[in-house]
Amino acid sequence: MFELGDTSAEAIDRLLEGIKQVLATCDHEVLPYLIPRLCQSPMSVHAARSLATLSPSLGPLFHSYVPRTVEVMLIAIVSSQSDAKGQGDAKAIQASAITMFGSLDQECVRPLVETLTQFAMTGTSPGSSNKPANPLEMRMKAADLIAGFCDLTQQDFTSELGQMLTSLLAFFAEASTKAQTIGWEALKRVVDKVPVEIAATQIDLIRTTIHQLSHDDFGKLKFQHLPGFCRPRGIEPLWPIFSHALLHGASEERQLAATGLNEMIELSTEAAMGPLVVKITGPLIRVVGERAAPDVKAAILRTLYLLLQKVPIHLKPFIAHLKTTFTKALFDENEEVRDLGLMV
Repeated sequence: MFELGDTSAEAIDRLLEGIKQVLATCDHEVLPYLIPRLCQSPMSVHAARSLATLSPSLGPLFHSYVPRTVEVMLIAIVSSQSDAKGQGDAKAIQASAITMFGSLDQECVRPLVETLTQFAMTGTSPGSSNKPANPLEMRMKAADLIAGFCDLTQQDFTSELGQMLTSLLAFFAEASTKAQTIGWEALKRVVDKVPVEIAATQIDLIRTTIHQLSHDDFGKLKFQHLPGFCRPRGIEPLWPIFSHALLHGASEERQLAATGLNEMIELSTEAAMGPLVVKITGPLIRVVGERAAPDVKAAILRTLYLLLQKVPIHLKPFIAHLKTTFTKALFDENEEVRDLGLMV
């Protein structure tokens, strides 16, 4: 029987080194015995650390064990942290989980991300009908693990990017400021890790997700301001995506980016937007001053006007540029653009 708790640290190290060597030659025979032993619930700190140590040697066949491993680790983290005496164990298991996830093979990425994003959305595992005792805690820990995975992995998870964005944006609709912060930080880590040109292909999905979060099933606005967009620099994790599309995208991508930016600003507060105004306004003025298509110009002018309405005090450095921009719009060939020039 594989009982790490009954062995000295030195003996455990020797045992794990031996298991690594065996995994290198016959993982298909070892994994069905090894993983169920280490993934017994409740998971111990010893078992979590052993999985972290073995993770570089687990290989592609481990992919079928990933969902169960994630579930047991998450349950252990949340249940341990609820007990004051077990908080140290919770931190140790979480650190081991992040180390393990960051070391997994490419074949394990899809089941890992699918399981983590499902937990981040619902607090429970895919296909499970069991309601967790504390779903928000499970969701927040799953988001923490997604962030940790992004920090360490060298594997490609762009195929699962949409799931990650959707599950983490869901935290922006939570009343809990802690949940908003965790979702915000995890989202930023995901976006920072992915090539920006790939992330920019997700603008439609991001806009749809934000609309669903901020509106009910009948299309009625649920929030005047989306809670997560009201925290300091609320929309900042998404800015690199929209900035790239604005500055480097085709005409349709620029129009979508400007419109999406308008929608996010509308759902933000003046206090949250203030620190971002300079970063956002400069590229908008630059693009509208180029030979942009009429629909792009119109979308950008609407966004600039919204900024003038929402955060006028922060736009003082741009007043001259804005006057020039809207004045030029008055003489544009497109009627809609000319009409928008009259707004200022």
